[in-house]
Amino acid sequence: MLGGLGLQGKAALLDLTRSKEVEEIICADVGSDGLKKMAGLFDADRVTAVRVDASSKDPLVSVLKQGVDVAIDLLPLPLMRNAIDAAVEAGVDLVSTNYLRDAGELNRRAQAAQVAIMPECGLDPGIDLIICGHVIQEFDELHVFNSYCGGFPEKSACDNPLNYKVSWNWDMVLGSQKRDSVFIKDGR
Repeated sequence: MLGGLGLQGKAALLDLTRSKEVEEIICADVGSDGLKKMAGLFDADRVTAVRVDASSKDPLVSVLKQGVDVAIDLLPLPLMRNAIDAAVEAGVDLVSTNYLRDAGELNRRAQAAQVAIMPECGLDPGIDLIICGHVIQEFDELHVFNSYCGGFPEKSACDNPLNYKVSWNWDMVLGSQKRDSVFIKDGR
């Protein structure tokens, strides 16, 4: 797990340690103090903490070349490119929770290295799209399906000058509100 001691990382770490199929977890993060705070919540014998600076790909490559089967990228979005570059160089499949824009060149490099890169596998994007796909398949006939993500909550839930309920990262909130929307209508 790259960035394994952030908010998402701690939840993923708990899930991974509870899985019988997972033999060992390398939890790579800029700090390792978070593991001590989680003591007693999971089988610590299966977790190895590694201090890593993800601001360049080389330290990440070193971690991934330690016999890693698959990497989970839970790093902040600006470090995603380093994680992908490291995974391709190390020959390790990678799952990321972040949006991936302009994936053409990365896709060609990953294919050439026979590495699978799966972006957008978090809550939003990710689980929300899987749930929507499952729900749509349950209907015999569906005329309209509207999905809205990143909307603004009811006024009583807002407690800041921007009237936004922040449940994750401010930079990501502002970025998601400023990026272009995508609409699919009549299959186009």
